[in-house]
Amino acid sequence: AIIGTIPFGSLICFVGLTVCANNRELPRLLRFNAQQAVLLDVFLFIPSIFFSLVSTLFGAGVGDIVEDLGYVSFVVLLAAVTYSVVSTAFGQDPDALPVVSDATKRGIDRPPF
Repeated sequence: AIIGTIPFGSLICFVGLTVCANNRELPRLLRFNAQQAVLLDVFLFIPSIFFSLVSTLFGAGVGDIVEDLGYVSFVVLLAAVTYSVVSTAFGQDPDALPVVSDATKRGIDRPPF
């Protein structure tokens, strides 16, 4: 809720995580997790736009379906975050998330400009 009280707080947090993920002086595991957080944010932004569009176009008739899909998105995000926290606690890259981990590896392991 702190991010919501700061003007452009979520954008500032997004840019901060992106800068952190691209800073090669930081430990790889920290950069990996920061990049994965950025990608999860982007991947969750897409369904939220879709849900808003569907609700706007079709009205209240699909509200229950959109709400159920929102719950599914929350459970998937919770599982991904839990897996990432446990993997990081054991000092391993949380690299078993299907699409996110592959994109994270490509972003973290690419050569510097």
